[in-house]
Amino acid sequence: GLGIIGRLLTYDTYAMNLKKKFTDNYDWYLFNLSIKKDAQGKGIASKLMRPMLGFCDDEKMVAFLETNKEVNVGLYRHYGFDLKSEERIPKTTVMHYAMVRNPKD
Repeated sequence: GLGIIGRLLTYDTYAMNLKKKFTDNYDWYLFNLSIKKDAQGKGIASKLMRPMLGFCDDEKMVAFLETNKEVNVGLYRHYGFDLKSEERIPKTTVMHYAMVRNPKD
């Protein structure tokens, strides 16, 4: 119903304001990487992330992503992302982690 729409709008506004704060909206927004539990640990994330991050480096573009799982923060740090924000999404109990990766030379 309308409640879910309101929560989605609240989240979207919150997340996009953080993205703008950390990247000035000049970035590639990496959205929704998900690997099935039984397929994790097989290098699939690397096969998806490395070409995209290489593209970001070639184009001298910042990469931005967000996760709601603390366990993912270490994975993204492995790819050169820095944790910029760790806080609860307003009006929820859900944690939000905003991460940025500057282009590599």
